[in-house]
Amino acid sequence: MKTYNLQNGILVHYALFGRSNVFLISDGKKNILVDTGRRKHFNYLLNNLKRLEVSKIDLLILTHSHFDHAENCAALKSIFHCPVLIHKNEASFLSTGNSPLPYGSIAITRFATNLLIPLIGGKFAYAPQKADIIVEDDYNLNIGTCTKIINTPGHSIGSISVIIENQIAITGDAMFGVFPNTVYPPFADDKKGMVESWKKLIDTGCDTFLPSHGTAKPRVVAQKTYNKFKSAF
Repeated sequence: MKTYNLQNGILVHYALFGRSNVFLISDGKKNILVDTGRRKHFNYLLNNLKRLEVSKIDLLILTHSHFDHAENCAALKSIFHCPVLIHKNEASFLSTGNSPLPYGSIAITRFATNLLIPLIGGKFAYAPQKADIIVEDDYNLNIGTCTKIINTPGHSIGSISVIIENQIAITGDAMFGVFPNTVYPPFADDKKGMVESWKKLIDTGCDTFLPSHGTAKPRVVAQKTYNKFKSAF
């Protein structure tokens, strides 16, 4: 598992890497988990947390309520008894376990989602979970000197990102890492809002962006993508 060593003794681990990434932020005292991955990878996630010697989770952050980010939320809550944090605009989706799927942001995914969402949307329901912490504005995570949550809507109405010491941003699906030389996601409900969120992420000064899908993207790629699309919508 890849680990980033940041200032003030903060470590950022990939707790899951692949179809849906899950991240663990730790300073040796506090453990913060970001997203939960798919149900079929739950045991793998638990084994990785065990390898990282995680016996407690102090906070579970959901970057948004889509099934591939929140599907294991209730199960993790039952094991670790950790508070769950989500943006206020998606708390109701989490509480019902039925989050609306995003629409396509490029021609092929737009065609697919327009065709399939009405047919299969309900098949991606998951165990419901009530949020313990509902955020609206920036939220200080009290780990390190500058680690916080910021709102980055666009992919979904309540998407959030985690800014760690202004060095690394865990972006959820605000950015994607599956295509070379771009952070453009194939799905987004509000493309203009998505581009505005890229600017907000870039303005943090972070030099590494960790998306929930794919590999890390450097600042230069995020800036290049923003420059390309900043006047497109």
